[in-house]
Amino acid sequence: MNPLSSIRAVIFDFDGVIADTIPLHFQSFRELFATEGVDFSFEDYKTVANGAARAQTIRAVMGEGLTEEKFQFLMDRKEQITFELAARNGLHRNPGVIEFARACKDRGLLLGMASSSRMAVQFVEMLGYQDLFDAMSDSQEVERAKPSPDVFLLTARKLDIHPEQCLVVEDSVVGVQAGHNAGMSVLGVTTTTTAEKLKNADWIVDDFEGLDPARFLGEPSS
Repeated sequence: MNPLSSIRAVIFDFDGVIADTIPLHFQSFRELFATEGVDFSFEDYKTVANGAARAQTIRAVMGEGLTEEKFQFLMDRKEQITFELAARNGLHRNPGVIEFARACKDRGLLLGMASSSRMAVQFVEMLGYQDLFDAMSDSQEVERAKPSPDVFLLTARKLDIHPEQCLVVEDSVVGVQAGHNAGMSVLGVTTTTTAEKLKNADWIVDDFEGLDPARFLGEPSS
């Protein structure tokens, strides 16, 4: 854990942190795999998809024997289904997360968004919060997905902040690992998994409602 006084930026994951997209991604994967004759349960989703890149999930479910053409078809179709569902049903932000982000910004912190999803930046724009963030990155800009630190390190570079000056906000085990691999402190939020599974995070909270950034920044609470 880095000294609290050194934190100058907060970097948020998107899926499960900014927005409750788990039902969206689960349904889109379920529809995708159903067309291939594969039943995909929510337990399967939690095991192979939560926090993982789309490519990792497709290969985990369909196996490594996919032709490149078939793999790319499934990748594109998953994105298409997800956007169709989002357009039809909307996106739902997690309660309190934007208020927490604005409270961080009010304390002079920079804000970043970093996601293993290819669609995260577009989803932030769909929600109308793009102006809140000083930098945004998703998997289209990096070669390796979480638990690789690449997307967090890229976002730190965009913010012109050293990694050890960043606090990552994550909801998945691989996300927590990626944050630590980047040399950043990590706040785990149990929106999609248990506190036990997030035990390697530096702090763990249940949700964002009423959450004061002073708790993580060594400042007096207001």
